[in-house]
Amino acid sequence: MDQDRGISAGAVSLAAFNRVQTALYGAVGKDATWAGALHVLAREFDASFAMLVAAGQGQRDQSFYAAWNHPEEAARAYSDHWWRHDPWLEQGVARGMAVQGNIARGSDIVPPVRLRASRFYREYLALLPAEHLLVCMVSDGSAPGMAPLSHLSFFRRPDQEDFSARDVARLRAFYPHVLRAFDLHWTTRRLEDQVTML
Repeated sequence: MDQDRGISAGAVSLAAFNRVQTALYGAVGKDATWAGALHVLAREFDASFAMLVAAGQGQRDQSFYAAWNHPEEAARAYSDHWWRHDPWLEQGVARGMAVQGNIARGSDIVPPVRLRASRFYREYLALLPAEHLLVCMVSDGSAPGMAPLSHLSFFRRPDQEDFSARDVARLRAFYPHVLRAFDLHWTTRRLEDQVTML
């Protein structure tokens, strides 16, 4: 089991698992609680902000399902314009990285020198401010009735260190619970929608 490997490798403490599991499963069925769950996860990775993006919600091209410490104006600017200039997104798509469970650092997707030279970085990311990315493809949306295409992203400021291989291992240990909680949440929402239609 991934969680057991994460604990035995020392990547994640039992206390951290408890905090994260409590936050994730506590958010099931409560849309407004996911921002708090992201805050708990963000603290585990010393991230300055975090977001869980789910496609196909009808709010935007990629609706922001939940975000912590990420201003609405920045989210809107990205969905209205900057996604077209995002080198991480461009390279991730080109390299076929949209695979459920895939976890990567931004610096492994796009070399930092190239990122910093981009208009996307200079005119958008640097103003947030953000430079470092840790991203996880939560769901590919292929399981009927479960979570749609969705990804979880953590960001650090330019004055912080990049995410490490240990951070990747820690997120890999947490990932099964992120997926399970989001799948359960999605199933609950679907069932609640069906009940209200009766």
